[in-house]
Amino acid sequence: MAQGDAITVCISRTVKPGCEADFERALHDFVQRSLSLPGAPLRAFPKWKMAIATFLGVFPVAMLLSLTLGRVTASWNFILANLVFNACVVALLTWIVMPVITRALHGWLYAEERKTSL
Repeated sequence: MAQGDAITVCISRTVKPGCEADFERALHDFVQRSLSLPGAPLRAFPKWKMAIATFLGVFPVAMLLSLTLGRVTASWNFILANLVFNACVVALLTWIVMPVITRALHGWLYAEERKTSL
């Protein structure tokens, strides 16, 4: 394998009762990795900033899809309509919206790190 080739790793985990804290920590780490710029080292930022950045991505995507895809899937089975709707939300957020928001808010997301390094 040549240097720079991408490697995809899939992790599957069954969460047992009492392991919620571990699951929440793993989920938090995953979300922070997905909000980090490509090639940038993983750096922590406050959960409240992550929540705001995620809301800024989810809200307009959900509204837009409700106005467009929602009309198409309105007559579908409830579960199927929600499956398609949520799959579209996740895909749009993962590959289009969150990378744009992360770049746009980078200075704000990592502002405290910048202050401490000055």
